[in-house]
Amino acid sequence: LSVSIESFTIKERIFNCAMMTVSRSGKVNDAFVFLRTELEIPADKLSRLDRAVLSVTALSPEGARQFVYNMYVNGECVGVGPSRLGKDENGNTLLYYNTYDVTELLSAGKNALATINYTTADKLFLSQLTLHYADGTHEVISNSARDAENWRALAADDVFGKNNSIGTNYYTAHANNIDSALYPHGFAMVGFDDSDWGVAFVDADITGSGKMPLTPSQTDNVTRYDADGGVTVKKLGDASYVIDLGEEIIGGVRFTANLPAAATLTVYYGEQLNEDGSVKHKMLTSNDYVETWKLTAGNQTIETIDMLAYRYIQIIGCPVAITADMVCGLEIRAAYDEDDASFDSDNDLLDDIYDMMDHTVKVTTQDLYVDSQSRERLAYEGDLIINLLAAHAFEDDYSIGRFSAEYLYTHRTWPAEYLLYSAMFAMDDYMATGDVRSLQTYYDILKTRTYTDKINEDYDLISTGVTGSSKNDAVLIDWPTQERDGYDANVEYNTVLNCVAVLAYEKLADIATAVGNSADAKEFRSLAKDIRSALIYELYDDAKSAFADGLSADGTVSAHYSQHATAYALACGIYNNQEMADAMAQTLRQQGEIRMSVYGSYFLLKGLYDSGNGDVANMLLLDENTDDDARTWAKMLYTLEATITAEAWGEKNKTNMTFSHPWGAAPAYAIKNGIFGINPTTAGYATFDVRFSTEGLGKAKLTVPTVKGSISASFDTTAGFAATLTVPANTEATVYVPAAQGATLLVDGQAVDAAYANGFLSVTVGSGSWSFSVQ
Repeated sequence: LSVSIESFTIKERIFNCAMMTVSRSGKVNDAFVFLRTELEIPADKLSRLDRAVLSVTALSPEGARQFVYNMYVNGECVGVGPSRLGKDENGNTLLYYNTYDVTELLSAGKNALATINYTTADKLFLSQLTLHYADGTHEVISNSARDAENWRALAADDVFGKNNSIGTNYYTAHANNIDSALYPHGFAMVGFDDSDWGVAFVDADITGSGKMPLTPSQTDNVTRYDADGGVTVKKLGDASYVIDLGEEIIGGVRFTANLPAAATLTVYYGEQLNEDGSVKHKMLTSNDYVETWKLTAGNQTIETIDMLAYRYIQIIGCPVAITADMVCGLEIRAAYDEDDASFDSDNDLLDDIYDMMDHTVKVTTQDLYVDSQSRERLAYEGDLIINLLAAHAFEDDYSIGRFSAEYLYTHRTWPAEYLLYSAMFAMDDYMATGDVRSLQTYYDILKTRTYTDKINEDYDLISTGVTGSSKNDAVLIDWPTQERDGYDANVEYNTVLNCVAVLAYEKLADIATAVGNSADAKEFRSLAKDIRSALIYELYDDAKSAFADGLSADGTVSAHYSQHATAYALACGIYNNQEMADAMAQTLRQQGEIRMSVYGSYFLLKGLYDSGNGDVANMLLLDENTDDDARTWAKMLYTLEATITAEAWGEKNKTNMTFSHPWGAAPAYAIKNGIFGINPTTAGYATFDVRFSTEGLGKAKLTVPTVKGSISASFDTTAGFAATLTVPANTEATVYVPAAQGATLLVDGQAVDAAYANGFLSVTVGSGSWSFSVQ
């Protein structure tokens, strides 16, 4: 539901959230501030009410790269926001506002609206409560610009003890050093005494006199949810307790205690424990999660508004024993329906991998997909190409993926390949949703996301001419650099970049077709064809069944053949026929291990599954090696004990790694799009494939949501091959079943005329439930 904020007197006026006439501390311009108002709603208005909508925004979310407002209605937190400032296709900056249906939270008589705001820049806030009546009329009963004199404000830097940041050199976000004696407990409830608070006033136009138009939020609202991983508590020493939430979360904490006397508590948060069992608050990422809480005697509850990436809390100095019921993690995320998707198999490792992917998608989904909420809090194209598809394995709400894609169309990052990825995740979004509007809106940007002007006509290959790291148009290959399998990065014409360019041009051709530009489509397909042919001619070695890392300026082929060069070639379809693809896959099999980062592994697995070599992909995915040097998800799960996918295979691979980095979520794609091979073949899942890649597996069943409804599939290879599939209404599935040539495919027990190719029998079925077997 999106309802616009109306204008009063001056366009979208706003009051400065931290300036007021008086405050307890005498300060002005604080980073933290409490705001509240009470309003009367007569019973007769509620009786006529259809819905009540609260619209809220604030500035600025940019400095801390986190949410500014924390909005409450009658004591209930309804949401946090707004999202990062966006840009439209013309480069205009956009300020997003959220709308909340608060109908059930209002009551006849007095009602309280309240917020805790945190920001170090701009410090502006706007809210509006609109009553929509059953007769179709509506009434704005509260607008913070129009009714500023009814709002009270409390400068709160002293309440939150603003003296240290939990951020990194990328951003500053002050810790919540809460002083319970100063904290206005009950501030969000009706009847709270705010007589010593200051009076808020209109200060500025939040839109910058129309230069930054208010825009409805493009994603689901974000709010706080109680974490449910299962809290355990261990006493570490005198008055020192370590709390394990059971799973890592993104957010803050609620702490409830009844103390015999006032006490000052030191609080550490972290993703890891030290060897002595204490919490590693000085994180590998350079975050330092340390807070000081000054608590009063008696019973009290405090809630932090932090956005931390943590699993463990250590509380030092508490005069009473801390028990599990006193601590609750507060996840900051979008709504997540855990029943939308499901998976179960007879392989414990695969089940554990799926559960980690599920939790990763759940807790790292705020309103913009970023690399990690700990170190950078930045959106990257390379992260999104994995994050978006991982989310598609669990959710049929694609708004956050689309918003992230559109954000990156106007906020490109430095790696050369990342510029090319835009076309890929644009098509992934379109194929999942069937909604062409985003492609139409951003086509003029997307069609420029190429390096057509950098193609050397002698070789038909691309060179950006940029070397090194973190420079615009430099080739990333993989990250960190030691994860490149010795890649020869000194080549002029980089194999990885050119492979990605082929796939990008093919996706751009598909996009051009979708928006009705057949001339562009033809040109892009021609470019893809030329570069593919050049790659194979110049860089493929038949004897090695592998691609070299690249070509020098004088045409000399690199002597080095990294795993990356061949893996990316497979992922981007750089092969002439199935025989060549199989030979490349066997080269990867013979290497026997992943030699790429957790990020790079996505392309490795994608290429193997997409080329019909799921047996090799399954071998790598289910590698049980947990040694310190292993590059496996088993190690991530059982040695690192990660519950969100980590940024790297271990500290040896990346010394400043996070344990909360969804670019490691390749297995989400591997299970849905690989093992079960569920991939849309027309936009919006009107038609889709199911290609079972079951090698090395016994039994498994999967349900995934789509815009057309849930797709459910299962297989059992313990006695031959048997499978089931439920196809949503008004859709059609082409099912590929592994079989030897000459075998017969049975559908619902009846032999059918099935096509055979590359080790699979295939048949197309319509909506309904089906069974398949081979004899």
